[in-house]
Amino acid sequence: MILETYDNFYVVKNAISDTQIDILTNWFENRQYLTKKNGIVEIRTNDNKWNPDSLYKQKINLPYRKTTIIGMPHNTFDFIKNLLKDVFHTISNDTFEFESPIYFQKYDIGGHHNAHRDLEIGYPNRKYIVGFQLSDSDSYVGGNLYIENSKGEYIKCDRDKGSAIIYKPSLMHYVSTITKGSRYVFNECVS
Repeated sequence: MILETYDNFYVVKNAISDTQIDILTNWFENRQYLTKKNGIVEIRTNDNKWNPDSLYKQKINLPYRKTTIIGMPHNTFDFIKNLLKDVFHTISNDTFEFESPIYFQKYDIGGHHNAHRDLEIGYPNRKYIVGFQLSDSDSYVGGNLYIENSKGEYIKCDRDKGSAIIYKPSLMHYVSTITKGSRYVFNECVS
């Protein structure tokens, strides 16, 4: 792992292997969608609330966020907890408490997430968020993560497959609209 430090976020290069990425993306693609009683895929169009404890993929289609998301328990694969610990220890030797579950997302064409902060009610001690880049950077257009720096400017983050981006939840950030391909990412928050 190689640590790069920026104004107010970190990039850990080679944080996750191609084999681990394949395992995770195959797991995601083999999950079923949350459906209504009539079998039609349920799509969140009124609010951003999704059930992180559900083992079904959930579609969110709102003006400010469009993605497919699922919660993935930490014990789904043996390597997850060690992977998270190793990545967070590149920036600090503190002990972190992982929130659960991990948020696994796929942004398809039109997918995006407008500027926001991840300061959730119920997590007043949240310290960091990490996002793992799981797609080849040339397999999609758009879908860039931008994080606001100390000057109020948005900085385009690393797109390299296998990189992890670590930032504070109080920072404004957004994912630009995907115009071609798909972007896979999984996120975890720590206190």
